[in-house]
Amino acid sequence: MTSPHNQVSAPGWQQPAGAPQPPQQYAPGQYGQPPAQYPPQGQYPQPGQYQQGGPYQQPGPYQQAPAAPAQQYPQQGQFPPAQQYPQPGQLPPGQDGQQQLQADFLKHTGMLLWWQQSTNTHTGTVEDLRRAYTKAQTHNLLFGWWSISSVLVFNWWAIFRNMYEYHKVKKAAGR
Repeated sequence: MTSPHNQVSAPGWQQPAGAPQPPQQYAPGQYGQPPAQYPPQGQYPQPGQYQQGGPYQQPGPYQQAPAAPAQQYPQQGQFPPAQQYPQPGQLPPGQDGQQQLQADFLKHTGMLLWWQQSTNTHTGTVEDLRRAYTKAQTHNLLFGWWSISSVLVFNWWAIFRNMYEYHKVKKAAGR
C-alpha cells in the first residue's frame, strides 16, 4: 500500500491534478534550514510586507467596525466621596426613614433519622426582624424535635443562635 507521500515510479504514470504533493526533499547539507521564503531568525515581517497569494487570499474587501469611544476612567487615587455609599454593616434607611437592619435566622426541622437546617437572611426594620425571629423560633419549637440528634444538639443550637441574632438586632437598634 502506498501513502500519498510515496512516489510511484510506474512508467507513464502521472499524479492526478489536485492530489497532494509529496513533501519537498532538501539536500543533505540543508537539513534544519528554513526555506528561503521566511525571514532570517529573529526578524519579523512588518504588516503588509508579504503579499497574499495562492489559494488562501482574503475574499473581497472587509470594512472594519468603527472603534468604540474610549471610556474615561478615574485617575489612580481618585475615588467618589465616601458619603455616597453606605459603609459595611450599614443599610440605607427604609421608605419611611426607619433604620434598616439585617439578620440571619435558622430554621431546624428534625425528621426521625435525619434533619434539615436552613439559614434565612432577612432585611428590614426592627419590627420586620421581630416577626421573622418569631416565625423561625415557632418553626424550631414545633418541628425541630423530631430526630434524636435534633433533641440532643441541633435544635438547641438553632434556638440559641436565633436568640443571639435577635439580641444583636435589638442592640443595633438601641433597644
